[in-house]
Amino acid sequence: METGNNDYYAKRGIGREALDLPVVGIGWEDAGAYCAWLSDQTGERYALPSEAQWEYACRAGGATRWCCGDDAAGLGDYAWFSENAGGRLHPVGEKRANAWGLHDTHGNVWEWCADWYAPGYYQQLADALLATASSAEQAASGGQQRASGQRHAANALGIDASGNPAGASVMQQSASVNPSGPESGSVRVIRGGSWGSTAGGCRSVYRGRGEPSYRRGDLGFRLSRTV
Repeated sequence: METGNNDYYAKRGIGREALDLPVVGIGWEDAGAYCAWLSDQTGERYALPSEAQWEYACRAGGATRWCCGDDAAGLGDYAWFSENAGGRLHPVGEKRANAWGLHDTHGNVWEWCADWYAPGYYQQLADALLATASSAEQAASGGQQRASGQRHAANALGIDASGNPAGASVMQQSASVNPSGPESGSVRVIRGGSWGSTAGGCRSVYRGRGEPSYRRGDLGFRLSRTV
């Protein structure tokens, strides 16, 4: 698996013996190739998580800004970020796990997701959900009911007024409207923030993006497995 032309590890004084560090310097295409290789080697189905799957796992059943709540004061127990990381990568699993036993979903390294990135994607989903599920009720109740329905749909999908996920989880909805990302695009989604991110940049809902070939020293990936 390639890590690009720049040796991110050597630049940070990290040797090959540091096997407990997350892999970084990996593009989306590289991560996908590794998933295909691992699936072939094991007979299991590995892939990058969709954006919705990633957020669902990060939140671990909660609906707060971070898995530990809405107060950033508690984030240091769960994440390496700009206030405590010392400007460097850290071994996996040194911080507390979320309620589902997952470590480092906040901070340490950004993580590639399978989806193409679209800035207004969640607003579009909310509009579609409203149109298909509430059209009859809207017609009967008029404009006031329509506005209430729009707010309800947005809350169900976990978006804010700008069309970005917020508040509730993207996955707190039925399987029929479980988002799988746009069909096309030019950049892929990255999630979770890194050791260089602020607390706000590590929120469960925060969305980043990068071209599929994009590589840097605080960007890696997390696998999902179909069972």
